Amino acid sequence: MHLNDFQNQVYPLKDKLFRFANWMLHHHEDAEDIVQEVFLKLWKKRDDLDKYNSLEALAMKITKNSCINKLKSQKITQDISSITLQSPQSTPLENSNFNEMKNILKSVIEQLPIQQKMVIQLKSVEGFEIAEVADIMEITPNNTRVVLSRARKNIKTALEKHYGHDK
Repeated sequence: MHLNDFQNQVYPLKDKLFRFANWMLHHHEDAEDIVQEVFLKLWKKRDDLDKYNSLEALAMKITKNSCINKLKSQKITQDISSITLQSPQSTPLENSNFNEMKNILKSVIEQLPIQQKMVIQLKSVEGFEIAEVADIMEITPNNTRVVLSRARKNIKTALEKHYGHDK
């Protein structure tokens, strides 16, 4: 792969890789460092990149693994405090209710096991397909569906409990 091809195929992934790294690390500068490391690793593998089905999934997998290694070395526990939701354009009361719901949802997601948090982030926030999430997480697509289903069920149960709709 030549420099121009690399720039055209890899550089556009920068923002997505940064968002994911920043979500995992909760530190802007560390996330930037991880993205630079990922680009360096991809550059070193540039002659073999055409062997992969999805360059984006490969880059996300390298990002995930680099972040996990960094977290392990720093012994930092993760949370999902940086989840981004779009607030509707509405009245101040509706915005207040939306922000309250957003905070409750963050709190609920924060309580999920790490694998469920990561699958929710990749699928629901970043918009990856099941096969891509499976590749990034290094699990089977069926296992990814199970993890996603359990995460959604856990979120639903916690929200029902919070709002007093539990059985």
